[in-house]
Amino acid sequence: MRAAPDLSVYLVTDEGQCRSRGRDVLATVEAAVDGGVTCVQLRAKGTDGGLFLTQVLEVAEVIGDQVPSSSTTASTSSWRRVIRSAGRYTFGQS
Repeated sequence: MRAAPDLSVYLVTDEGQCRSRGRDVLATVEAAVDGGVTCVQLRAKGTDGGLFLTQVLEVAEVIGDQVPSSSTTASTSSWRRVIRSAGRYTFGQS
């Protein structure tokens, strides 16, 4: 059985709030992870699926192994494989 993810410091992004403080989502996530965030949820309600997928890939690249993608730490390339697979399925991209 998998161990539960560490949700002790959980970040939910909001593009509008990030912009109002002079940062984009990527910079916000990077600063939050450097500050100890253990879980990141990207939200982009009004964003096109392809743009959202691009943002997810950028965030995965920045956070690397600092925030595991599951109960075991995954490499950034593992993140990319999972996200790209989801992108092909969800958005029809390859």
